[in-house]
Amino acid sequence: MAYLGRDPQYGLFEVQTLSPNGSTQQFNLDFSISTAASVLVVKTGVVQKPGTDYNITSGGAAITFSVAPANGVSLYLVFLGKQFLVPDVVDGSITRDKLSQSLKRSVVPQWFSISSSTTVVAGGNYMVNSTSGAVTITLPASPSLGDTIKIVDATGNIATNNLTVSPGSEKIKGVSGNQIFTTNDLAVTLVYYNSTRGWVFAENHGIL
Repeated sequence: MAYLGRDPQYGLFEVQTLSPNGSTQQFNLDFSISTAASVLVVKTGVVQKPGTDYNITSGGAAITFSVAPANGVSLYLVFLGKQFLVPDVVDGSITRDKLSQSLKRSVVPQWFSISSSTTVVAGGNYMVNSTSGAVTITLPASPSLGDTIKIVDATGNIATNNLTVSPGSEKIKGVSGNQIFTTNDLAVTLVYYNSTRGWVFAENHGIL
């Protein structure tokens, strides 16, 4: 029969040929599948019925025939759809550093409560509890444009137990070295700009 139009470019199915020996009922599959209906089984030119003549076993990795195919018969499989397996992502394996800058800025921020010296991470929001003593916050190393840190004096104690913010090898408002905050109920957002200015204030509440 003549065919009009472009030649088909899609619809190629994987084929696996089996070598029966008259006693083996189970054969490993070249591709894992989810159901018996995902593969077409043809024995000596006759299509086999899924669930009756064969079943998919071993979690989709093997085919098991109800009766062992005879030795030397023609037996092949046509995969109608291959199973797409997505491994489970381990908790904590995707960190903020592995995200693009646009995703980093769109990630919902997470709040942390700290009461001792802490190295913070970009994108984090920190409630500072300095009731028991002074607290030092060290800003992230190797920051990128737009990295943000939010700091809040949660207990209103930093006038007594000061908060020290260390920029590490970077700067705060163009100045190297630590910055000490002494105003109760402080709330400040630091955003990284560049190596010259370092971290700058995006928000500044309670600081003169």
